Amino acid sequence: MEKKIALGMLLFSILVLIVAILLPGGRTVEGEPLLPWKIELKSDGATQVFGLTLGRSTVEEARQRFHQDGAISLFRNPQGKMSLEVYFDRVFLSGLRGDYVLRVAVAEAELQNLYDRGVRISQLGNGSNKVELSSRDQEWVYQQPIEVITYIPMTRLDEALIEERFGPPAEKITEEKSGVVHWLYPEQGLDLGRDPRGRSVLQYIHPAEFARLTAPFTP
Repeated sequence: MEKKIALGMLLFSILVLIVAILLPGGRTVEGEPLLPWKIELKSDGATQVFGLTLGRSTVEEARQRFHQDGAISLFRNPQGKMSLEVYFDRVFLSGLRGDYVLRVAVAEAELQNLYDRGVRISQLGNGSNKVELSSRDQEWVYQQPIEVITYIPMTRLDEALIEERFGPPAEKITEEKSGVVHWLYPEQGLDLGRDPRGRSVLQYIHPAEFARLTAPFTP
């Protein structure tokens, strides 16, 4: 009888382990956990998060890290300002699921060249243009450095959890129209925006460039 009980407990433990590995929230973590509050400042002041160093790590390194190719798009707003972004959908990293948008560091003149060579241009509802790049230009983008990481977690974050994980912010700024509260961590290059429902968007940038993140919602 004791042998049967022991065997049953062993089988149950194995089943629990298998389920833990297969379920999204229970995926095994390889090496040091790459968590959104694990922010390291390098010797030159650059921010490293998710194993990527802003200004140095390339889109190709992010592809390897996220196990996805990512969707590359070039955007041009009605004022003519362009930005190059790579979108990674539903990434599982260290047991957490979220979307990632990487803004690529490319000079304005090169952005114009990419725009001129675009294979397809579509217009968005806000009047901006979205440009699909040629396969050759996409390969070139993979070798370019990452300028900004935007992380959109699937889990909603409450204020207590934010302060526990990230610490108290240097400042909080509330957008009047949307009610989004920005938790600002300038020394780490992090702007954590949280709406009244707990949905959050985290943006990481080199601390020296932090003012660029806060410009849209500061006087």
